[in-house]
Amino acid sequence: MSRTDAHTPFFVRLHFGEFATSPYHASCHPECDLPERPPLRRDYRTNCTWLFQYTGIGACSCWMCHEGPQARRANRRERQRDRRVLADALKAWRAGEDDAFEDIRPTLSRLRYM
Repeated sequence: MSRTDAHTPFFVRLHFGEFATSPYHASCHPECDLPERPPLRRDYRTNCTWLFQYTGIGACSCWMCHEGPQARRANRRERQRDRRVLADALKAWRAGEDDAFEDIRPTLSRLRYM
């Protein structure tokens, strides 16, 4: 298996700052012993810790983070609709309309991962 970002363990990506984190302060003691960044290994002597803060970005390569099979039908429907819109615009452009492609806007799901 290749060692790409998709296969890097979650706690390592959290440690190196690839994900947003938020401090969690334990209420069982008055002083804060929070480390500077999320540690690679959990030190159980400290009570304060860093927690993963969900920002809407898929955190791992699993199907649950990336909408998986449940979005397959919607993605296919969107691709077919885009093909029809582009085919109609191309037909109009070939017929002599210079501004046939002016009304076409990118869909939101395509911009989500950019």
